[in-house]
Amino acid sequence: MMNEMDDKHHGLITQFQFVKWVKKLPEEELRHLLEFRIVPLEITQEAHRLFSHREAEANVPSRYLLSDAVLETIAEKIQNMDWHLLSNKLHFTGQELELIQRKQPYNPRLQIYDMLKSWKQREGKNYANPAVLYRAMQECDMNEAAQLLT
Repeated sequence: MMNEMDDKHHGLITQFQFVKWVKKLPEEELRHLLEFRIVPLEITQEAHRLFSHREAEANVPSRYLLSDAVLETIAEKIQNMDWHLLSNKLHFTGQELELIQRKQPYNPRLQIYDMLKSWKQREGKNYANPAVLYRAMQECDMNEAAQLLT
């Protein structure tokens, strides 16, 4: 890698050389190089489960079960919003999000629906609590969609 960036073989590179090299990389390779976790995934998931449980106890609205029909309605409501922010709040990685987008490349509503179903499945029936989704949507200013869960 260093030889590709240091075309004059000085043993060091400038910021300009680095940026020039990065711009030549295929997007997939660049994403792979920049994708890293500071906190291991297992610890992040365990912390999320612990906090999700506490949120449910805090009387956040959770009247409805998260049926597929409810998830479809939410997807419809937020398809023109920054749903990537919601996926971040629900702890999706860039790689997971990319896989979801590849399945339905031109249909944001179905991408969102797949993301929500994946979240529900990943969390399981004990942790895919409507209160967690409600709070995440509120934090993303998706209040109208969040109201579907009250």
